[in-house]
Amino acid sequence: MKKLFILLNFFIIIILFTGCIARSENNTLKQDDLKFVLKNQEVSVITSENIYGTEVIFNGNFSKEDFEIPSDLFFIFKNENGKTLIAVAKSEKIKKGREIFKIKNTDTIKNLIFNVKTEKQIDYRNKRDILPDGIYIPGKNFNSSDDDFLIVHGKNIHGLAGISLSIEYDSDLFTVDSTKGNNGVEMLGKMSGELSIVKLNDGKIEISTVFSSSKDIYDEDVYKVYIKTKNTDNDFYLNVFGEARDSEMKILEPLPVFSAGKFSVSGKKLLGDFNGDFVSDLKDFIMFVNHFDNENYEKIYDIYPADIGSGIWKDIYCKAYPDNQIKLADFGIFANNYDIRTPESILQKPGFAKSEVKSSTEIKLFWTDNSSDENGFKVERKENDSSWKEIADLPQNSAEFTDTFLNPDTFYAYRVYCYNEKGISDYTESLPVKTYEKSVKAPSEFTYDNLGNAFLLKWKDNSLNEKGFKVERKSNNSEWSVIADLSENTVEFRDETLVSGETYFYRIYGYNEFGNSEYSEEISVKYLKETKIAVGYTEIESESYGDIYIYSENIIKMGGSSVTFEYDSNYFEIDSSKGNNGVSVLNSYFLNGMTIVKSAEGKIKIDTAFQSSFKNENKENIYIIHVISKKMIGETNVNLSGYAYDKELNSLQIKYSGNIITIK
Repeated sequence: MKKLFILLNFFIIIILFTGCIARSENNTLKQDDLKFVLKNQEVSVITSENIYGTEVIFNGNFSKEDFEIPSDLFFIFKNENGKTLIAVAKSEKIKKGREIFKIKNTDTIKNLIFNVKTEKQIDYRNKRDILPDGIYIPGKNFNSSDDDFLIVHGKNIHGLAGISLSIEYDSDLFTVDSTKGNNGVEMLGKMSGELSIVKLNDGKIEISTVFSSSKDIYDEDVYKVYIKTKNTDNDFYLNVFGEARDSEMKILEPLPVFSAGKFSVSGKKLLGDFNGDFVSDLKDFIMFVNHFDNENYEKIYDIYPADIGSGIWKDIYCKAYPDNQIKLADFGIFANNYDIRTPESILQKPGFAKSEVKSSTEIKLFWTDNSSDENGFKVERKENDSSWKEIADLPQNSAEFTDTFLNPDTFYAYRVYCYNEKGISDYTESLPVKTYEKSVKAPSEFTYDNLGNAFLLKWKDNSLNEKGFKVERKSNNSEWSVIADLSENTVEFRDETLVSGETYFYRIYGYNEFGNSEYSEEISVKYLKETKIAVGYTEIESESYGDIYIYSENIIKMGGSSVTFEYDSNYFEIDSSKGNNGVSVLNSYFLNGMTIVKSAEGKIKIDTAFQSSFKNENKENIYIIHVISKKMIGETNVNLSGYAYDKELNSLQIKYSGNIITIK
């Protein structure tokens, strides 16, 4: 009865414990670096990692009074369509384990949370432009009658020793502020400290920079052009062109592309979209909080006073008049625009990123999708001096297209625009491209490396239009045959199907849909596996008899051999009472040959001459050295050296290896 009572209590404890766990699991939820804990009809929201800010959308219509938020945190509250949004941020990291707010009057966390976003780092980079290679001026929105600047960016320009840049603009939209920098231009990055000359004309800026030594510009801003916008409302593009030279003052090859994005003066913009990705969101919130009432003033975050737009901009702040401070009024405007996307009525033209010539008959195009409400994209093409023709109608969000069945060795040009029910965007800049030649050039610089168990063939790929390469081989006793069909751009092949002692001949050619290239030069090589005579690892009991084995591997046409075995006589001595002066011959070829053994202190020499050539490509023991170990315990090294020759007394290349003998 007592045992039954104890067992019953045990089950009660288990049930209660399980119930506690279940309640704990029902009262706690972890999601995206936040932990939600329900206790006494309150949900505490706690950070489980260090973060800069978070946005939580709850199912249900909560009031602002339902939330309790610490006074040192910025927060945004929005309530619409049956959802409640709370965004929280701080001007420094919110530490792990910090309670960031509470939700009162809540008795469950089941189905409470609709979505969670957190940010662990601050990213101030502009998202609007995917910057292309070359010299590029990213697009930007300017307020009218304002001081601002253009940024000139350089990317993937190598071996640059001098550059000349011209920017043509409409002087009715802005002028250059020549009171700043070098005649209105500040040199940035690798341009800083170099000799630069800036000339200003009506509607044109000319910048020339010469370097003391050639430089590589990987991805950085190179110039800052200070401007004063006029009282106007207009979209515009800049005409950008120039040249670049190398250290010998020759035109740089390839010549960088000079281009620019789209600009607007007094164009409506979403106040609060600081990183230019067409939405005011958590990333922008964190950026704003880090500049709120900060001594490092930046005008972009000064968005008060401001105007609210009409039409599709109804209830959205879209034009600011900075008052040189970032205070609570700016925060109020930002909070109003939070979680709003830019309502675009004019489609932004796509931006070309690059083209890729795939073959003699294929070209692949890539562009950036700069609009959020297009219905699709259309691609136009022209060949040489012909007229433009539409070749593709693509769905929305498209960003690439492959043009096929083209003519080899031919110039084409492409342009792209997007469209919706309201109209079409501007065309992209024309992108000239040339297909590869029809024929494939032969590979060259054909060489090989002997890897011991294989040949590694190498060559130079001289074509851009091959579909693949074929490797051919023959031996003294065979005809040419293909041993490998390799993919395009391959420049090496490992041949492991070899027979020791055989001489092989190799050649290679490229091919595509139009035919084969010429053969490369031929190479020939004789394959010999590594020939080895070595001591096997051995363990011997202290003060006892033991045997040490010597083996051979990959022996070809051996006529005679001389092997010298050296050892430390403090560990063991040769047992000359066994075998031939302490050595027994194992291999049948060696048994049929003549073997002479000579011993000296710490050394034994074994010479064998064969009646016929000895050949053995496998690993096989050839000698046993009989020894008597001494009282010493430990490891001792033994060395092996020697030489060998064939029946014509020609020297053979053989590797001799010693080993470690362990006395236990």
